[in-house]
Amino acid sequence: MSVMHMTLDQIKTRGYAALLKELGPAGYVRFMQQFVPGKGDYTKERHRSLDKLSLDGIKQQIEKMHADRVGPSTRKQSRPKKG
Repeated sequence: MSVMHMTLDQIKTRGYAALLKELGPAGYVRFMQQFVPGKGDYTKERHRSLDKLSLDGIKQQIEKMHADRVGPSTRKQSRPKKG
């Protein structure tokens, strides 16, 4: 049967069977353990945290993380243009 004519449940069942055949029982279990269903509403949580930030706030956080990692700014002073 063509995949295009299968239901999503049929595709899932065939996929699980293929994984089991290819990986064996232990490999199948280890593979499936990687996929843990999440909780809550990711979109709402993301908006709650990101909507509070401004572009300047994000820039300041990045600069602070960079400074904490490498120390004080080591930017070179711009040289005067030759004229």
